[in-house]
Amino acid sequence: MGTAFIHIGVSKTATTTLQRNLFAQLGGIQYLGKPGPHERDGAVEGFSKENSALLERTLEDMVGGRVCPRHEVETLRTVIENLKKREAPVVYSNELLVDNKHISFADIATGLKDIFGPSELLVAVRDPQTALHSVYLHEMACLPDSHLCFPEWLDEAIANPRRINRRGESLEQYRYAFMLDQFRAVFEKITVLRYEDLVDSPSGFSHALSTLLGVNPKGIEDLLAKPPKNPTRSPLFYHYRRLVHKVRSHAPFLSSYSVARKLNDAIERITEKLPKHPVSISQRDRNRIADFFPYPIDERELSK
Repeated sequence: MGTAFIHIGVSKTATTTLQRNLFAQLGGIQYLGKPGPHERDGAVEGFSKENSALLERTLEDMVGGRVCPRHEVETLRTVIENLKKREAPVVYSNELLVDNKHISFADIATGLKDIFGPSELLVAVRDPQTALHSVYLHEMACLPDSHLCFPEWLDEAIANPRRINRRGESLEQYRYAFMLDQFRAVFEKITVLRYEDLVDSPSGFSHALSTLLGVNPKGIEDLLAKPPKNPTRSPLFYHYRRLVHKVRSHAPFLSSYSVARKLNDAIERITEKLPKHPVSISQRDRNRIADFFPYPIDERELSK
């Protein structure tokens, strides 16, 4: 019987790069998403585009606190158990799975086990000192009516980390010990990888991941050497994206035009070169992040 690996994020840990540069192109695995086979040309044999769409919809409903039809869960479980009978490991990736805004991490873990059966978790972590800074910049760019300075934003994050009745994803995912304890109650094996190792020591990161998946580390390292898929963007990019969404809401057929896709790619390339506006973080705020979102010192603390 093969193994299923569920990569659950955390957000801002190069998840999109791992999904698109690595998992979607890595040989020797059965990659179910995200993006799934219904969003790309290469599909996994025995896992149809309909199965992929059902898996994504079911997980979105589960994390959103909505009831998932039992027959659909059982359908997915049967399909995935059949995939496990092959030699190649099954891999699924979706950072939405650490957003406990609507249900607890423990409930998310139980739902995943129900769908994937016996499986292992893969969690990438990042120092909250830089991760929260990245989340803040992203939210300020995406939400044009938000004008909180970083200390005020951090005040809200500490007072309400799950962001209940607030826009934005839960930040409780950066309280690693709390999150991992709840997942460990359901999953026997959780492998934790550091974002900092991916950036500073791609060879070591690739070796650790290759050992887990049973594939060639050189192949992983070569794929991760490609340009990142979700770099920090200028606010102008998000202004453009909001305009595109508004146009598509009135004329959805435009999204299928190749010219629209080419324009989107061109705008992204142009805006990537525009200057970003860094935010300085005071020592007081750094201390507050360290106290409320502690970052473990070594791997043993993360994996115990």
